[in-house]
Amino acid sequence: MDAIRGFTELVSAAGEPPLDVACSLIAACADRRVDPSRVIEELDGLAAGCPEPTVESLQHYLFRDLGFHGNRDDYYDPSNSLLDKVLERKVGIPITLSVVLMETGRRRGVPLVGIGAPGHFLVRHADDPDVFIDAFNGGLIFDRAAAQRLVEQLQPGLSAAQALEPVSNRAILLRMLANLKAIYLHRSDAVALAWVLELRLSLPGASESEVQELAKVRAHFN
Repeated sequence: MDAIRGFTELVSAAGEPPLDVACSLIAACADRRVDPSRVIEELDGLAAGCPEPTVESLQHYLFRDLGFHGNRDDYYDPSNSLLDKVLERKVGIPITLSVVLMETGRRRGVPLVGIGAPGHFLVRHADDPDVFIDAFNGGLIFDRAAAQRLVEQLQPGLSAAQALEPVSNRAILLRMLANLKAIYLHRSDAVALAWVLELRLSLPGASESEVQELAKVRAHFN
C-alpha cells in the first residue's frame, strides 16, 4: 500500500492511531525502500531485550546499554525525525526518542504518555503524574516540580500545569510533521515538503493555509 494512503487511512480511523505504525509510515514516505513492517519488528526486538518492566530498567537499557541519545551536533538533520533512522543510528530529537521510549515501554507493559512541553518534548508515566522522563538527555528521570521549572525556563508565563498535560497520538504526529516541514522548507526540498503537507492535512489541527501551501508546492512540479 502507498505509504501516504496508509497513513491517511490510519489516522482517519476511530480511536487513537498507533504511534509505531504511523511513524513507520512517515519513514516510508521519506524513503520508499523502508518497509514499515520491518520497523515494527525492530521495535519488537528492542523491547524484547529490556530486562524489567520498569521505568528505571527502560532508562538504563535504552540510554546507557544501547546508547540512544540526542543529536546535539546536527539537530535539524531530517534523519532525527524518522523512526527507522533513529532506531538504526540511536540518535534523534526529543520527540522521536520519546516515541522509541514510549513504544518500548508499551511493549514491556510500562504505560507512558507524551508531554508536549514547548520546545522540548517529554514523557510521563501514565499512572504516576510525578514521574517524567527526558529522552533527549539520556532518559533523565525527574519529578513534577522539576518538570514545571523546565517549562518555566522554556516559556516564561506559560501555565506549567497545562503544558504538562498528556497529548494525543495525533498531536504527537502533527508535531513530528511540523518539525519535518520546517526542515524541508529551510532546505527548499519541494518533493519532501509535498508529502509532509499531505500527511499534515490528513490530521486534525493542521493549518488551513497549508492547503494553499500544498497547491503551490505541487505547482512547482508542473
